[in-house]
Amino acid sequence: MNASKQKNYGAEVEAGYTAGKLSITANYTFTDGETTSAFDGTGSPIGKDTTYYNLYRIPKHAMNLNIGVQATQALFVSAQLKTVSKREEYIYAGSPEILKGYATIDLYAEYKFSGLFKAFLDLKNITDKEYFDIRGYNSRKFNFTAGLSFQL
Repeated sequence: MNASKQKNYGAEVEAGYTAGKLSITANYTFTDGETTSAFDGTGSPIGKDTTYYNLYRIPKHAMNLNIGVQATQALFVSAQLKTVSKREEYIYAGSPEILKGYATIDLYAEYKFSGLFKAFLDLKNITDKEYFDIRGYNSRKFNFTAGLSFQL
């Protein structure tokens, strides 16, 4: 006998646009679901079917927007916005906790000195937003990567 029945559904849309030196990409994801069960977590009957949301850590809404500009033949810059809606975090033997939604902004730039050599700077979470994807585990606040890249 099945202890429960789970139904999940969603949709994802992605679009891109390029015009000359400008490029824009965006995506949006919607995810929802529910579990119907006649038994509690220990396997004991609960008398009637109970339906509840069980997609823990998965936001119902998530969106990314990236805008890039090839400013010159050598210089490329871009900005990215990422948003995630509130989510539920499972708590063993307790009620789920709500993780707040958040938005982050990243900036990127690269300069090509030649076809074989470039320098780049990648700034992540420039607003220094504190957020959690998993309860109790910090995500990175402002951080960056910089470097030189070359091809042989």
